[in-house]
Amino acid sequence: MLVVDDTKMNITVIRGLLKATKVQLDDAGSGMEALELTAKKKYDVIFLDHRMPNMDGVETLAAMRAQTGGKNLETPVISLTANAISGAREWYLEQGFNDYLTKPVQGEQLEAMLVKYLPPGLVTLAGADVSQDDGAEAESGKGFPAWLLSSEEAGKLFDVNVGVQNCGSEEDYCGVLRMFRESAAGNADEIRGYFEAKDWKNYTTKVHALKSSARLVGVLELSEWAKQLEAAGDSLDIEKIEKETPGLLDLYQSCSEALSPLAEPEADDEGLPEIDDATLREAYEAIREMAASFDYDSIQFVLTELANGRVPKDKAERHARITEAAKKPDWDTLKAILEE
Repeated sequence: MLVVDDTKMNITVIRGLLKATKVQLDDAGSGMEALELTAKKKYDVIFLDHRMPNMDGVETLAAMRAQTGGKNLETPVISLTANAISGAREWYLEQGFNDYLTKPVQGEQLEAMLVKYLPPGLVTLAGADVSQDDGAEAESGKGFPAWLLSSEEAGKLFDVNVGVQNCGSEEDYCGVLRMFRESAAGNADEIRGYFEAKDWKNYTTKVHALKSSARLVGVLELSEWAKQLEAAGDSLDIEKIEKETPGLLDLYQSCSEALSPLAEPEADDEGLPEIDDATLREAYEAIREMAASFDYDSIQFVLTELANGRVPKDKAERHARITEAAKKPDWDTLKAILEE
């Protein structure tokens, strides 16, 4: 299956919800990336985010269905949306989608969609309920950030129970929180940039994404604030946008700062064996090939393997840029660095 969403956190959550299954999942962070994949590979089902910058889900679906020689002209496509409103299903059906799924995605709903749309021969219903297994893991406290419960500041901002429920397990919630923190500064800069440029279309798209990601991690006040500004953007209520955007960004920053204990300490690679040039070149060539097919998981595996050694000092700066671009992922930047 293919999942298309410009917010990496949403893809990570879907991966987590499916980790107990044998579903093979590819992902794309934009409509254009999705079209590159659908032109080359046949998928059994596609989950496609509606509201994305540049090319939204409706435009992507239309282009996908019109691809000459495309391999997914009849593949079931399910819209991912944070707007659960009356008549939504009928509207998405009119746009050509087979169905829609609201975000944050819940495990039971995702599984029901897969059972409904995957070819029958690919579906085997197990006796155990995957969601119950996840709940058992949550009770164990595995990987759970205990400081989040004891931090007064974080406790005011984050509803842990909502976050764990949305992410499937405490361990997955911790990982998604880390992604939320790491992406906060860049996302805030984008919102601020579109706000200052009075680019209300892209501004609205970005606060829509913030509405979804904030709710995903249990920051309900931030999610509600973003929801109100999304509505203001849709109706071009510029007065409300100009009045309330600074407060939204201040709250977003406070949420990021509350998660500062999640910051990863700089790795001490002293004492590790130095990676030779041939091994490094081979790894980068593999990453280049994986980036061409947007294979995020395989790239992370290669980078994790490289972390067992020490990159030569004269190549450390480039390696850091490759790692950072791959983590986001920023495919265009990653490909450009690898071509240097």
